Parts: sequence; structure tokens; C-alpha cells
Amino acid sequence: RGRARRTLITAMDEEVSPVSTQIPEWDSMEQDEGLSGTLVEPPMKYQGEIFCNRNLKMSKIAAVGFDMDYTLSDYIPETFETLAYKGARERLVEKLGYPAKLLNGREYDSKWFVRGLVVDKRRGNILKMDRHKYVKIAYHGFRKLSKKERDDLYNPTSTNWEAYQEPAFAVLDTLFSLPDAFLFSELVEMK
Repeated sequence: RGRARRTLITAMDEEVSPVSTQIPEWDSMEQDEGLSGTLVEPPMKYQGEIFCNRNLKMSKIAAVGFDMDYTLSDYIPETFETLAYKGARERLVEKLGYPAKLLNGREYDSKWFVRGLVVDKRRGNILKMDRHKYVKIAYHGFRKLSKKERDDLYNPTSTNWEAYQEPAFAVLDTLFSLPDAFLFSELVEMK
């Protein structure tokens, strides 16, 4: 990098003062706890820049996808999920002929579902199972099923791995699937 001199810690743990720096933030560096014997650079401060290794004409781009691991953009998951939920509702009504009352349904609640749940598409249930496939909690739409209802539907003595496979079941294993699960429950409630 060569743009600024760094303070180094010698093998004898003696600090050598920097002669000068071109970047003022480097003056406030803290000592690295590791084995490198150097001081840590402060992180760059993000100021809204977008870094790209080639020219890109956005007018030619039809869609932008997100992988939700914050590599390309910094966003608030709840806002992103709400946008996905509302967009899916609108599409169901406008393009697929679902009842317009769907647009006046529940407000999206990002805390309602978590990753790791299982959707029973045939029965309209969302399940929380343990590692032995025992259904600990189940909801039909937004109504919690009683233990008796759960046991009648998902017999705890006869469950096996093959019982919970596609196409009848789907696992909510990504952040993208959480708004889908909420919408699924809303559609079950409408039925």
C-alpha cells in the first residue's frame, strides 16, 4: 500500500513511532492482538460509494437480484421482507386472480416465522419439529393447533424422514422464504 507509514512492533515488543502519516485515521490505530507484530488499520468508512470493476449501464438492466448476505448492499431485512410480501400479494391479485381482499390483509410481521420451520402444503400447516421429526408446534394459518390436533395429524410414533419430503412439504431454510410463509398462512386463513 505504501501511502502511509505504519507503526511496527519489533520482535522485542518495542514500539517504533511513525515518522509521518498521510491518512490521519492511522494515527489512532490500536495494537493487533495477533502474531503479526503490526498495528491494525482502521476500517474504511463507507460513504455511499458503489465499487465496480467495469462500466455498467443501469438503463440496460431489467432486474437486480439480492443474495441477502450484505455483499452488495446494506439493507434492513424487515423492510426487504415487507416489500417482497406486499409485491407477492399484489401479483396474486393482479396477475393470478386472487380475491382483492387479500390486499387488505394482515400487515407483515417479520418476527412471526423463523428459518427451520416446515410447511405442510397439503394441510395448510406450518410446523416446528425437533431433530427426530416430532412436531412440537403447529399452526394452521395463524391458529396454533392443540397437542391432540398435532398428534392426530402427525402421529409421533410413526413419523420418519421420508414422510416430510417434497412436493407435500417445504423447508423454510432461507430468509427469502419467511415472507412466503406469512403469505401462505394468510391464504390458509382466507380459505
